[in-house]
Amino acid sequence: MSVRPVAVAVALCLLLAGCAAPTVSPAADAVDGDEPRSAGSGSAESPTADRSPRTAVAERSGRSAPHGGGTPEASSTPSAEPGSPAALADGYAIAVEGGELPTAYAPVFARVAVLTGRPTVTPPDRVAIRSPDRMRVGRDRYPEFYRLVGVAAGDGNGTAAAFVGSAGTVTVNAAVLADAGDTESVLAHESVHVIQFRDGAFARLRDRGAVAPGTTEARLLRTAVVEGSATAVQRAYVERYGVDAPDPVAALGARAANGSTAERLGLAPYVVGARYVERRVDDWATLASVYESPPRTTEELLHDRPPGSEPVAPLVVEDDPTDEWDAAFGERDTHGELFLRVVLAGELPDSRAAAGADGWGNGVRLAFEHETERGAVATGYAWVIRFDDAANATEFERAFGAWRDARPDGAGAVRAVRPADRTVAVFVGNESFVASASAAGTDGRVTVGAAG
Repeated sequence: MSVRPVAVAVALCLLLAGCAAPTVSPAADAVDGDEPRSAGSGSAESPTADRSPRTAVAERSGRSAPHGGGTPEASSTPSAEPGSPAALADGYAIAVEGGELPTAYAPVFARVAVLTGRPTVTPPDRVAIRSPDRMRVGRDRYPEFYRLVGVAAGDGNGTAAAFVGSAGTVTVNAAVLADAGDTESVLAHESVHVIQFRDGAFARLRDRGAVAPGTTEARLLRTAVVEGSATAVQRAYVERYGVDAPDPVAALGARAANGSTAERLGLAPYVVGARYVERRVDDWATLASVYESPPRTTEELLHDRPPGSEPVAPLVVEDDPTDEWDAAFGERDTHGELFLRVVLAGELPDSRAAAGADGWGNGVRLAFEHETERGAVATGYAWVIRFDDAANATEFERAFGAWRDARPDGAGAVRAVRPADRTVAVFVGNESFVASASAAGTDGRVTVGAAG
């Protein structure tokens, strides 16, 4: 595919991004150099894990939530006011292929278009309903580094609730259609992605991060803006129209809190991104301002700081040319504060993980290879993280020690050293590499070496 789907909805216990599957992480797919995917745990066939957010939505909206999400306004009337969602919906011609929707899509798209200040935007041409077996996405295995730090795939791949692969088509999993309220919530989310396509939001967000494009940090950040915007508008839609569906942000947050590290990593862009967008946008008609001036690091995203206010600190990581391990510079990556927080939260309470990741300033992860006596290639990884100050580096060291001690038996060798006041190097992978690796230098330049 020339364009990997960009979106999914989150009303069910599955949730994914960009045609994403519950068992896939945007970080994991980043190595392929394509659009990010998100992860959850479950599938579109699964029942909603926690329906309690439905009640909260009805209370906040000030009305009882009608089953199926439709309100009288959802159907166009002969006296529809020009420019109103009902009048706009009357002018749409959106085909539905592969089945029937339990709620009309034209009013949903019109509402989202008006809500986001884009009443003249062109709707998609069609909604394509697909069977669950045609919506399967995901990975059976994560890249080695992710597995070594605790991010591993669950039990098989999942299925996407829905996705938008182009502005002309919204593809929906037939399993979602069992509940009209969930369907309406999902369609509201996907409508935001259609508008993002129409308005060129993806192009505007390309290469806007403070770190190199294609890195884990850059992809998580971009996914958080794209999916966070859609999820935030989805929540606003559910509340405004009294839709009988869970609060998507609350439901995803609860799912992440009880999920695996892989699930947390996949859901984090939705939850953190939605909260950031909600804090920043006072009027949904100004949503595009987030695409025009997005956060440049996940540190800014997490701490609600102005774009560009937290520039990455200088950091160069070099290979000791005299040792027996060679750096594979093509596998260089940067994992930002969000990734670091999620990894620590795999073994630590959320507050402890957040404190350990706080103050992230920059990071470089390199793979090192060495040919053994038997001709096999052993691999080890050096993850060098520079913090804003020595106190943050110390807090990370303490959190890392607790994280290391809490890891299950057989999780693999890990070790950390501190080459400078603000910098910590973490070694994982081959036991010989982890045991012999060293890091020396200054906060801005570190050299890594290891004995054979």
